Amino acid sequence: MKGTETVKKEIDYMEPISIANNSKKAFCEECREYKPYIVKVIKRSKENDHKKVNFNEKLSYCSYCGCEIFVSELRDENLSEMNSAFIALKEKERD
Repeated sequence: MKGTETVKKEIDYMEPISIANNSKKAFCEECREYKPYIVKVIKRSKENDHKKVNFNEKLSYCSYCGCEIFVSELRDENLSEMNSAFIALKEKERD
């Protein structure tokens, strides 16, 4: 899966803020079964309407093969974190 490898290499170059082991499991497409995963927190920038915000993003990786895996709860947390950053920026601009 070349696409997955490319994304994984790009993420590996980002210095994680923190790394946490997790007792939860998620489906790993490479291992083809549910595996425990680790969570890396990185700094991420996002631009919307020519306004840029920085926020912490959580990424999950299979504890066995190291591939990035999808965890819906983390996606929801990341979207909430990004949305909060945009709201804070809009409030700051009003003041």
